[in-house]
Amino acid sequence: MFADISKSALRRQIKQTLSALTSEEKSKTSRLLCQQIADYLNDHPEIQTVGTFAGLPLEPDLRALHELSRVILAYPLVNDDLMTFHAIAKYNDLTVGNYGIKEPTADHPFIDCPDLILCPGYAFTPEGKRLGKGGGFYDRFLAKKSTRTIGIVFPCQIVEDLPTEEHDRDVDLVLVSGL
Repeated sequence: MFADISKSALRRQIKQTLSALTSEEKSKTSRLLCQQIADYLNDHPEIQTVGTFAGLPLEPDLRALHELSRVILAYPLVNDDLMTFHAIAKYNDLTVGNYGIKEPTADHPFIDCPDLILCPGYAFTPEGKRLGKGGGFYDRFLAKKSTRTIGIVFPCQIVEDLPTEEHDRDVDLVLVSGL
């Protein structure tokens, strides 16, 4: 269905849908997603470091992972076209950086490749195709690194199909929680 639509048109459509979610819906789903992630991590004790993200207003809020999980949480830092991950102890250690996204500073411990990366995106298919925001930061990082990936989304972001290009990287699993 969506494979015939352009990436930019699909981003606009999903953004409109996300904008219609209430704060209560986003908060409830975010809490459920955090619990699901914590459960996944408990089932996979080999995972010690997790690359996560500081959610923007239209993304899941994963701050509760700091209380729910036993792993080291690392957040992306973007400089030019390069994305690196840096560990932080508390969510409040993040500052607003490039693109208005909360991120660590370069003096936080560098994590070359987290054992698991939680990927944001505008849309995902159940099989793991991902439509990001268009900057290609996650695609470039994942093209160079081999690690597990999970797409973290609200239910309205799951689509049957979506347009992809050769450089687009799929995620291994899509985690979605019902409202």
